[in-house]
Amino acid sequence: MLAQVLAGFVPLDELLVSVRGILKVYSEHGNRRSRMKARLKFVVRRQGIEEFRRRVAGAIAAMSAQEREEAELLAYVPEARSLS
Repeated sequence: MLAQVLAGFVPLDELLVSVRGILKVYSEHGNRRSRMKARLKFVVRRQGIEEFRRRVAGAIAAMSAQEREEAELLAYVPEARSLS
């Protein structure tokens, strides 16, 4: 299966938020019965890339302020705190 592009560019400050959105969609729609089919590519294939993008965007929009704060990547990089 060829890779599908979720977004052309994800800014560094939105990276973990995007990953959390992807994981939320996978968690809700992934196959739990078969280890061979427990892959993100099967979720994308079944939904189509446009629907997958829509669901990821919805999962990101539904995140609370606390979830977004926890996904603040630069908070985990000591050198980046001094750059801000």
